[in-house]
Amino acid sequence: MNEARFLTLDEAAQLLAVSKQTIYGWTSGRRIPFRKVGRLLRFDRAELENWTRRGVVGKKNDLDQI
Repeated sequence: MNEARFLTLDEAAQLLAVSKQTIYGWTSGRRIPFRKVGRLLRFDRAELENWTRRGVVGKKNDLDQI
């Protein structure tokens, strides 16, 4: 079975080398791929890796949203 690896907020922040506040800003602006499980944020590792490959992380517009 091929299960997606879902990351917690802390794990996603560590993977992307940004603060949790940055992740919160990106999710509230719908700039980062995420899912909600109840009230918890979860991130598919493969989606985050694809997102970073597209060069989204670190763009000035994303950082200004925080």
